[in-house]
Amino acid sequence: MRPSSHEPRLSCSELPHFVVHISEYSIATPCDKPSESTTSLQNYYDPVNSTMTTTTGGHAAPNWSGIPEPEDDGACQHLQGTQFPSVSLPSTSGKPIDISTLPGLNILFIYPRTGAPGENIPAEWDAIPGARGCTPQACSFRDASQEFAELGVDAIFGCSTQDTAYQSELKERIHLPYELLSDEKLGLARAAKLPTHEWKGKTLIKRMAMAVESGKIVKVWYPVFPPDQSAAQVLSWLKEGRT
Repeated sequence: MRPSSHEPRLSCSELPHFVVHISEYSIATPCDKPSESTTSLQNYYDPVNSTMTTTTGGHAAPNWSGIPEPEDDGACQHLQGTQFPSVSLPSTSGKPIDISTLPGLNILFIYPRTGAPGENIPAEWDAIPGARGCTPQACSFRDASQEFAELGVDAIFGCSTQDTAYQSELKERIHLPYELLSDEKLGLARAAKLPTHEWKGKTLIKRMAMAVESGKIVKVWYPVFPPDQSAAQVLSWLKEGRT
């Protein structure tokens, strides 16, 4: 994956604090500079992820203890070893991307949805196994982006069924160095027969990740829990010789 040409990121002391409201909670969190460590915990926050309760090395950690862990329902067993569907998806780069045509090793992680700043999410969201934690998952790949490049990954992509404008706000807000793909029309979900669930009239794809090499799906991670360890799971596979 080629290094990004983004502007320099400001440190925590250079950026203002912001306040996120969750039901009766109001939590002030700093926009912390992303850590160089692939396992460090994130200080970025969105309403879908509820409160952050512990702090390690200046980074706030989501508390997953009260969140139901998703079970492997076998919904992705058909994917590994197959060709990635030829589906062109809108991206935050402004150009459509068809992962099936990309050379080299590419990592795609898929998440249900991220919350917008100030959005109130009811408790029913947390009750869905594997639903919460989309921003921590995205941040885990952000912080590990350089290590992925050093291990031979050509590109990282995130994907959800949210539209590109919504994804672009997230990419800018949490400084993602990779592109986000929109499957708003469910073309990829249907072509690959990905597991989905419904939320407030919207179809969302369940959290997962996959490695695609020259158009072939060579590894699938499903379910993914906790979400902030998604990148670490992929890194372990790469470091262990992709076994």
